Amino acid sequence: MVTFARISAISVIVFVLAMVLPGLFAKATSVRIQAPILYYSPVLERFVMQGKNGMVDDQGNTLTRHRYMRSLPFLYRANLVKWGQFPKEVAGVPVTSGEALRQMQFLRISPRDINVPSFGLHMLLESEPEGATLEMATDMFRLGAGIEFLRCGDNTLDREKSERFTKAMLKAGFTFPARSIGGTPDVRKPFDWGYFLVDATNTLFHLRMVRGKPLCINTGRRFDQPVRSILVSEHERKEFYGMVITESDVYVLSCDGYKLIRLPLSHYDPDRDMIMLLTSPLNRVVQQRTPVVVRGTALDNQWQPVREYSFGVDRGPKEQREKLSCLLFPFKLETVSPYTRFKPLVFAGFYAWPWWTAAGVLVCICLYIVLYRLRFRSTPSVWELGLLAVTGLYGLVALLAVGRVNSSACIFTLVVRRRARMG
Repeated sequence: MVTFARISAISVIVFVLAMVLPGLFAKATSVRIQAPILYYSPVLERFVMQGKNGMVDDQGNTLTRHRYMRSLPFLYRANLVKWGQFPKEVAGVPVTSGEALRQMQFLRISPRDINVPSFGLHMLLESEPEGATLEMATDMFRLGAGIEFLRCGDNTLDREKSERFTKAMLKAGFTFPARSIGGTPDVRKPFDWGYFLVDATNTLFHLRMVRGKPLCINTGRRFDQPVRSILVSEHERKEFYGMVITESDVYVLSCDGYKLIRLPLSHYDPDRDMIMLLTSPLNRVVQQRTPVVVRGTALDNQWQPVREYSFGVDRGPKEQREKLSCLLFPFKLETVSPYTRFKPLVFAGFYAWPWWTAAGVLVCICLYIVLYRLRFRSTPSVWELGLLAVTGLYGLVALLAVGRVNSSACIFTLVVRRRARMG
């Protein structure tokens, strides 16, 4: 019984330490990699950035604060208007401060926006409400073999509405079940574009509710990869509906015939990379931020590239911390992640620097042997050394806290418990 209690205590200590220690170490040795903020200047016709080295352009020229802001008239519109320095034209194109404000649109896609579980219930707003503003719906819908609307008041099924919308979707060519769905059920937006859905054949559909009636449009756009996420953004510019994210590409869904415009990205990884799209009266700027590099591409109003720029991210300080983590911890149990807000308990090993991990485990084994001989005048059991080889620092702390566990007693306990289960 004592042996079993000690084994249980060691297991609990190792489990808890694997959850707590790596996180505490990360906070104690916090290393923040702040890559410069990258924008495209239509005035200078080059990229400009602001970082720890000040404000510079992509050719290394230093910019003063005022010159930096004047090079980005649409981004710093309010300051330039206050100073009376907002230009009447940019790159030969007449512009006004009001037009600059209306044409500015920003979209960002991060792994945290993609790696989210589906809760299965969605709210379809009325696209043409009687009043001047959008109103919250009184029901929610879910997708299965069809579309079902559930009344929020009593959680009952609205069969008539469900059948009406299901028929409209089937008539448009929708094949259930749906594989992906995207929409923004927010009454604060200026108008409603409903939902975009990908059916079982990877075809994109547009679903709206207009004066209480279903409107389902088959866009005719089919994807050859699984769709990870659909981001819908209702903006008064009405140039595009939003973005569609697949396993390796990001598409802008144009309001002109549902055209798919592929963004110029390099080896896009939706689980690691952040994508930002900034529009202005003259340009669309795409920025791809990966753990190791930042890439910027400026496009004209026809989405054709006009300039590209990229620079590497200095990961030196972070790599040093990762090496030290490998030395201290052979593995960790993650409950949080920078790539998702919904993270289950996941086992993660420090395999980036295996020699550092092996060195850390060897140090723990040697230290335990020395302490064991000083206290008991003998050699630790094979079982204890095997535990240290797997758990490293966690096992060392557990063994020092609980005490030695005889290997023969450990095996005897396991055999007895196995026979008890069988008998």
